[in-house]
Amino acid sequence: MRSMEGAYFPRLDHVRAVAAFQVYFWHFVHFWVPASYVPGFFLVSLLEEGHTGVALFMTLSGYLFAKLTDGKSISYPVFLWNRLVRLAPLLSAMFLYYAYFYGFGWHGLLRGFVFPTGWPSGAWSIAVELHFYIVFPLLVALRRRLGTGALIACLIFSLSLRAYIWWKTGEVQSAAYWTLIGRLDQFTLGMVFFHFSASAFVRRHATFVFLGTLLIFGAFWHLFDRLGGYLFMPSYPSPSALWIVIPTIEGLAYGALILSYEYLPYELPRRLSSLLAHVGEVSYSLYLLHFLMILEVLKPRISAPSGFWEATAWALFFFPIVVMAATVSYYLIERPFLRLRRRYVRTGGATEATVAA
Repeated sequence: MRSMEGAYFPRLDHVRAVAAFQVYFWHFVHFWVPASYVPGFFLVSLLEEGHTGVALFMTLSGYLFAKLTDGKSISYPVFLWNRLVRLAPLLSAMFLYYAYFYGFGWHGLLRGFVFPTGWPSGAWSIAVELHFYIVFPLLVALRRRLGTGALIACLIFSLSLRAYIWWKTGEVQSAAYWTLIGRLDQFTLGMVFFHFSASAFVRRHATFVFLGTLLIFGAFWHLFDRLGGYLFMPSYPSPSALWIVIPTIEGLAYGALILSYEYLPYELPRRLSSLLAHVGEVSYSLYLLHFLMILEVLKPRISAPSGFWEATAWALFFFPIVVMAATVSYYLIERPFLRLRRRYVRTGGATEATVAA
């Protein structure tokens, strides 16, 4: 998607498409197949435990915002206005649907601004993004005044906070997965990895970094899957201390993958690139609507798959239908409001403008 600043990065739309598919696959397959299934091929765990697509979305947000604002001053009120017209129309439409058909009320709406799980379907992660927008200018100001080390200090703080929560309560999965206490690592690491893009090493060795990171993270995620994954390690919420570091590991892996993918010295075939870019462009609608489509449209019309691979085949078959519905939603609900966006960055005076905001 082209930003109001005129920048367009098609490969980052490819990343959005992958993240949206991961979350869609997680929800679709596990409507029928128990989440305790562990695939034989290790990279398939990135889909079988596809909730990790949320971490990819959030790491990408940090990376993209750092890219758009690097070396520029930020008008924070305009930044918030642009996020409002980008997110609110479709989010409001979804809330109205849930209010009419499921009794979603004002209490849940207001509660979700503070406690993200108060919002239905995938909207909880939008609440976490809103929390990130509050601290984003502070992170930018810290990085500009103190360097990237200030962002690393934020990571150490959030890791320490999760360790303290685990020590006091016996579990930290809830905070690590559902709130900014865990997701801040991913936003911050997205910013950190963007600033690594100035390194000549990344441009020279992008292929090695991409493949190495994919294999290492894929192996780790497969091990996580075998240990019980999101739901069965050994129960939900998990008492495992591994959840102290899972958000950080996801952020490190996805930051490296995003950065190296952007500088890979290879191009996808034009039609495939355009198709992925389109899925990325409509990924917000896809992300918010796919759960309802599975629940209301698809599930009543197909018999329960007999296992993981049959459910995978159904997921692949129905994905184009979900993309078409997301495309309609994008053009009818999202795109008209995108014309209301305004420029929120300008070159020069970066530090002062950010702090003032």
